[in-house]
Amino acid sequence: MSELDDWSDDNTPDMGEASEYDPPRDGLAALIARLAHVERTLAGITRGWSPLRQAGITVTEDGMTIDSSLTVDGDLMSTGDAAFGGTLQVTGDAVFSGDLAVPNGSISNEALQNPIEEGAIGYSTSNFAVTTTATAVATRTMNIPDGFTKASVMVIVSIGAWNQSASSGYLLGRATIDGSSGGAVQTGVGAGGYESVTASAIRTLEDLTPGGQITVQATCWATTNFGASTTNSVNIDAIAIFRR
Repeated sequence: MSELDDWSDDNTPDMGEASEYDPPRDGLAALIARLAHVERTLAGITRGWSPLRQAGITVTEDGMTIDSSLTVDGDLMSTGDAAFGGTLQVTGDAVFSGDLAVPNGSISNEALQNPIEEGAIGYSTSNFAVTTTATAVATRTMNIPDGFTKASVMVIVSIGAWNQSASSGYLLGRATIDGSSGGAVQTGVGAGGYESVTASAIRTLEDLTPGGQITVQATCWATTNFGASTTNSVNIDAIAIFRR
């Protein structure tokens, strides 16, 4: 017999209610009948007749335990601690007046209002000519992540070259981001000498095409034709923070 069977017509506790066919109850007989009704009701609750118990709700001195679902159609206020061992789904707004502490990595990047992605480039090459015409001696591209249309990009370039001409001159270099160049940096190089320059650029780009590319370059030139050398070298480092 299940606990629900205890509520069948044959087992329903006598509630002690008189009907129009019951003989009048008064005096000691009525009192005994009422006490018997209370005793049967308490016994039924102990054996599981309670509707709360049938719903998986038990009450002890330590509090209330609900082993089934709980639906609250009105306001729910807790002035003490609340612990959830399973999934808590909130379909409306949630307001926290205090600190919210969550484990590292528990909130995905996609769930943030302003998620970010990162990109980086490190590249070196050598063996190029340095002429009096500004020339990109290193060019690299960085992929734009899907769903992102903005980026903050920083590029640092270092260029070293031999002056193989018979006269002194200046070596100049600059960094470029998507066609927008930073300021040129120069240094004097004596005839037959070697020097290097380091330049940088920082740009904030908007209206980018997701899945497209950002181009960064290192450009150099000289006031005299330094010529080509296998030891002429360039290094380009770039980092980008992509935003939506």
